[in-house]
Formats: sequence, structure tokens, C-alpha cells
Amino acid sequence: MPISTDAWRAMWRLQDLARVHAMLGNQNEAIEGLDFLLSRPCELSTQLLRIDPRWDPLRSNPRFQALLVKYGTKQ
Repeated sequence: MPISTDAWRAMWRLQDLARVHAMLGNQNEAIEGLDFLLSRPCELSTQLLRIDPRWDPLRSNPRFQALLVKYGTKQ
């Protein structure tokens, strides 16, 4: 589903895709997806990324930490 058709639902699917990448160890793809999501209005936030255990595979990645700083949360 393209964002142009239904932005709200598409953002949820993109978040799901980023989570799958994180679970599979594809950290770069997961972080790129999160960067895209955080740069647009959606329900995902840096605060959620910090406390949700589903993002644990990315926590030690410097690019993930940089996203938290870039979008407003200091580690």
C-alpha cells in the first residue's frame, strides 16, 4: 500500500517492516526505515524506540543511537 493511497496504514506497515529487519539482523535496513518514519508524522517516537524491547537488537548500533539524538532524545 503506497503512502499516497493511505498514509496512516502505510506508516504502520513500514514500521512492521523495520521491525522485521531488526529481528532478522538487517540493522542498516531497519535503521533506514526508522529514519524515514521518524522524519514524518506518525505514532512512532524516539521515546517509544528507547523503551520498546522489540528494538533491542538495534540498541548498541551507533546509527540507532544517532537517530535518537537526531529526532530529539538523548541517550
